[in-house]
Amino acid sequence: MLSWRISKLIPNTRMLLILALVSFFIASPKAALSEDNTEQVKAIFLYNLLNYISWPKSKISAVKNLCILGSNTFGDAFEYIKLKSKNRDLEISVSFITPSDNLDIETIKMCHMLYIAIPANAKNIIKTHKKHLIKNHILTVSDTKGFSQIGCVELQHQEDKISIIINRNKLKKYKLKANSRLLRVAKVVE
Repeated sequence: MLSWRISKLIPNTRMLLILALVSFFIASPKAALSEDNTEQVKAIFLYNLLNYISWPKSKISAVKNLCILGSNTFGDAFEYIKLKSKNRDLEISVSFITPSDNLDIETIKMCHMLYIAIPANAKNIIKTHKKHLIKNHILTVSDTKGFSQIGCVELQHQEDKISIIINRNKLKKYKLKANSRLLRVAKVVE
């Protein structure tokens, strides 16, 4: 499998994001990481996941809502992606939910994707809100080790790369479908 090496790309952040958005799923689900760009690469992965997942008709809308449980460690990566996505078929809205906020049913309902950025809470959040996540067709994503056992998608860190692990059974349970191109580049578990 090919590897996408971020460290060899032009250091200009905008150029990096443009190249990443264009070539991300064409090359590979893996991206080389440095301390400076880990969060930008995660932002690109999350945006692309929104592009390659299909929701039931009841959840289809012009804007995909990405909810991030945790503080904003992404800098302005999502602002740039949102700006660029307005010129494409997919427009995103990004909401940050702080751990002190109540993650209630109304908050969950608006999300297409819930990225859980707090490793210590990931499993408890899924267990506590499982019924509402399934009912509202929320794609659950985290980079918590082993998350693919309880959630839909895990962003797995291995050395200096991020790989995607998709739990196909969880996607089916949540009535979500992964595009065939995504399935080809991700590790799929049942």
